[in-house]
Amino acid sequence: MTGVSRVSESLHGRGRIDVGRPLRLPRAALVLLAVALVLVGAVGCRSSVETKVNFLRDWEAAKDQAASDNKPIMINFYTDT
Repeated sequence: MTGVSRVSESLHGRGRIDVGRPLRLPRAALVLLAVALVLVGAVGCRSSVETKVNFLRDWEAAKDQAASDNKPIMINFYTDT
């Protein structure tokens, strides 16, 4: 028996560790991991600052405000077809 075999037998009681075999997790562990990732993502996406977009429908007023704020104008074309 080699030194590696003895160490792995004493640690795991099943002989040598198969390094080439992929790690298999129980289904419950995978579900728990997926739920944890979703919850962490949801908490990270929350914002404590509420923002409200003030859409302008008057072209001249929008041009004047964009010029005074030194910002570009976004034009959104939408239709129901």
